[in-house]
Amino acid sequence: MADVWVATNLVDDGKRYRLIRADDLRHLQLVGDRPRLIAEVPGGQESGWVPLVDSREPYARFSGTVDAGTRPPLPEHFHLELLIALDDARLRVRDEGRSLVVRAVTQGGGWVWRADYYAVLLGAGSVLAEVSAPHAAAS
Repeated sequence: MADVWVATNLVDDGKRYRLIRADDLRHLQLVGDRPRLIAEVPGGQESGWVPLVDSREPYARFSGTVDAGTRPPLPEHFHLELLIALDDARLRVRDEGRSLVVRAVTQGGGWVWRADYYAVLLGAGSVLAEVSAPHAAAS
């Protein structure tokens, strides 16, 4: 059965991310001066409040210098934008029958939600990407 998943995008995780089933998200909240998006997830190892997306502080605390790798702050209503992205992804899953991963990405100096198939996240050259990509029928 096809599902919609949400991938985390956290500064400290680098290229790694966790996947959380979208149906398990209960409450969404933006917190902090440099907002981060957290979600309440019931049960299992990840129960409680789980960070989904965060931003790095714009300066190094002790040296007072600006961090060149600063990620943009999250938009004021980014949690509502996630709900819209999840609704769109659920419609696509229903129509196409393939699972999607919704993830936050930076684009044009800001953040957007993007829904992709597993193959896109795995990248070119991955055997798993080839398996998850649709194959043309033999002629």
